[in-house]
Amino acid sequence: MFESKLKKISKEVFNNNNLQRYFILTHKKHNREMYFRVGDKKALDFAKSKFNSFKKRIIFYLLKLGILQIFLKKINLSEEIGQVIFVGEQIKGFNYKEKIANSFVRQKSREKDFLKQKSIQQKLGKEGIAPKVLMINKKDIYSQEELFSSYVGKSENLFNLLFEFYKTNKVKKIKTSHLIKKIKLSFKKNKINETLFNKALNKISKIDYFLQTKIHGEFAKEQCLMNNEKIYFVDWSLREGLITEDLVNYFRLDNNYFNKKEFKKIIKKYPAHVKNNLREYLLLTELIRISQGIPHFKLSKKRIENLLSIN
Repeated sequence: MFESKLKKISKEVFNNNNLQRYFILTHKKHNREMYFRVGDKKALDFAKSKFNSFKKRIIFYLLKLGILQIFLKKINLSEEIGQVIFVGEQIKGFNYKEKIANSFVRQKSREKDFLKQKSIQQKLGKEGIAPKVLMINKKDIYSQEELFSSYVGKSENLFNLLFEFYKTNKVKKIKTSHLIKKIKLSFKKNKINETLFNKALNKISKIDYFLQTKIHGEFAKEQCLMNNEKIYFVDWSLREGLITEDLVNYFRLDNNYFNKKEFKKIIKKYPAHVKNNLREYLLLTELIRISQGIPHFKLSKKRIENLLSIN
């Protein structure tokens, strides 16, 4: 899917230096790809943490056995991009030989946002909550940062650090009427008219206010790294948002996350207003995500259905 974009980066940024053969593993449903160097066992081991579900683990072990590779496409790219490359919202090249992570914007329309995010991460790196950004190239629109290991551990530990970050910022009360007005305007503009969403808005309207603060904006386990037992967050999209947005994004591919033990442990850390109005916070978060055009519309709709069915 993204071969032409990777070839362009290889040629224009790295002058096709040290061309190597890569396999391409494609996930069309989620519009993602992984590129890993042919014959490099360490490349697969490095990517292991990304195979974090039962189905994905089966695929990983089939790759380790060398069974799936015969069905995969191949491409020649500069190894300087990285021995493992992930394409999602961004293009991330992991050069574990040089201990550098290269980040590239995937969509031209997101270039300004990308540079802004990396500038924010550069500041957060100095505060010790994100890896240090070593370089931002405004001409070719990419950055280089410290490469750390993927986080392996309890989700609670990640939210402990996230809450330390929240505490450094002011938590505000935002009137519900203001939030609902913004959502309705977005729905009208994008011609979204669902009876289900109106039911959710009606539930939310019974709460006077909701809590808002500066949030990570793209929070997920794959954005969490470790180095010398210290946790770091990457790919910040720092902005004002509902205090539960990072939480919901963390469980973004699970339509019944609010019934899981892991979620119930994490929610204990939240303010009393969130715990006492949890369903309304989760409904509002889903509606905000839909109004912002965040992917997985059908999944958000299913989660709203499940939340409304709770007595």
